Amino acid sequence: MPITLKATTINGEDCVELYAHGDTLSYETGEMAKRAVLLARVTARELTMYPLGADAHRTGFLEPKYDELRTITVVAEEHNPWWLPESVQDFDEMLTTLPTGFARHAIYGLGFKWEYRLIPEAILEMVGVTELVIEPETAPASSSLHLGLASIASPGSGGPSTRSRTEQRLAR
Repeated sequence: MPITLKATTINGEDCVELYAHGDTLSYETGEMAKRAVLLARVTARELTMYPLGADAHRTGFLEPKYDELRTITVVAEEHNPWWLPESVQDFDEMLTTLPTGFARHAIYGLGFKWEYRLIPEAILEMVGVTELVIEPETAPASSSLHLGLASIASPGSGGPSTRSRTEQRLAR
């Protein structure tokens, strides 16, 4: 999957965008069409990944890798901003600074390594979550998980759906 890099400005902030390129079947015409799809955006404050299917032989090529979970944003530490890469190789080098579970090469569509696939699968079970934001630790690690009261409301009380994501897809 070819990857290109483009320096630009978004909301007055310098950034670099990476695009994945390939031929996909157009739903409108039924013919193959060349596409360029945003794969990542880097600013000094954030590295935002838009994980994509990278296998040109699969139907999900250049489509979101994790269905409704469209973006994974890693926020930079306050005194250690992201640098703006000047090449795809620079970007891949930046990926090596991420935690172990992340893919290390843009050509594979970004996101999590296969061994960590349960992370996005678990997130997809939470209805309506489209973005994962990973921030630097600002406090010591805690053994507590903090949930809003509505997230554990009884069925039928307006809380989250008790049906699994798989059951919801089958019902469509």
